[in-house]
Amino acid sequence: MKSIIIAGASVLTLAACGGPAATPAATEPAAPASADAGSITMTPEDPGGFTADGFTFHTRPGSKHVVRLEAPGTDTWKATSTGEPTVKPLGERRETTPEGKAALIQEFEALQSGNVAIEFQRLEDGEVEGTRTINFVVH
Repeated sequence: MKSIIIAGASVLTLAACGGPAATPAATEPAAPASADAGSITMTPEDPGGFTADGFTFHTRPGSKHVVRLEAPGTDTWKATSTGEPTVKPLGERRETTPEGKAALIQEFEALQSGNVAIEFQRLEDGEVEGTRTINFVVH
């Protein structure tokens, strides 16, 4: 029984690491599965098209990634990171999803091999209303 659980966990781990870095969001065109370094890999698709808490980008140096966070009303997001600077922010912008939801888009570029977790704090009127952690594993 123990070997079945270990084998199942190994298959899930390989599937998570071996597939494309992320699937495209509903509002942006899909990146080809064989995209070269420097292409943009979109956030995973979910009902709002937003990047889920705990999502991990498996990437390579030179790749660009989009993190999409919900931003209703006057909400803003503040990002802090841990670890070596393996990714750099490229900028941010606001957009509206096809469902009419307000979103804050933050773009990042993978710099070098390593792991980094970026914690986003959602602020409303200066108060922390929630957090979301996005991970980057740069191979």
